[in-house]
Formats: sequence, C-alpha cells, structure tokens
Amino acid sequence: MSHQLDGAFARVNRAAVHIAELKATIDVFRQAYHDAVASQFDADLPDQSEFSPKPVPAPEQIGILVGEICYNLRASLDYLVYELAILDSGAVQDNTQFPIYDKEKKTQASISLPGRR
Repeated sequence: MSHQLDGAFARVNRAAVHIAELKATIDVFRQAYHDAVASQFDADLPDQSEFSPKPVPAPEQIGILVGEICYNLRASLDYLVYELAILDSGAVQDNTQFPIYDKEKKTQASISLPGRR
C-alpha cells in the first residue's frame, strides 16, 4: 500500500544519492588539488614568495550534482504542499507549490491562505 508522501520520500532519497556522489566527487577533487599544490611546494627553498598555485577549476559534475540536489529537495517540498492542500481542503488543489521567494515582502504579499483575507 502506498503512502501519500511516497513521491516526496522518493525525491529526498534521490537527493541523498546525489549528496553521497557529491561528497565523493569533492573528495577526489580535494585530493587532486592537494597533490597538485603539494608537488610544487619545496619547504627547503628559503624564498617562496614567487610560489603561487594556479587555480584548479572545479569539475562540472559538482555544479550538476548541486543543481540536482536542489531540484529534488524542492520537488519534495512541492509534493508535501500538494498533499497538505488535499488534507486541508478535502480535494485536489491545482497549481500548488512550496513558496520560495527571494524577498520577504514579495512572500508576504503573494501568499493568501484559505479562510484569511
């Protein structure tokens, strides 16, 4: 038997898989960067002022994984709001989503709760 929040749980679980992959990718990157810098540094040289490690670009996979984590967590919130709207009203509500805004005023002006005016 399925639960109303199975979709939300599935999204959170998918995000957890991506988080584990992100951690592994970062560990590999960190080790590679550490080795690149450590191999250039010579502690026996008196003047290291010329030493300036070159920036190492992060793998594209890191940005992709962060985006997928955010997407799945946001989708899980949307699933939750959808089910809460059904629980509250007793019927399916179209166009429900978790409200995310970049400014507090916009949030306050845009949210209208049932029964409140």
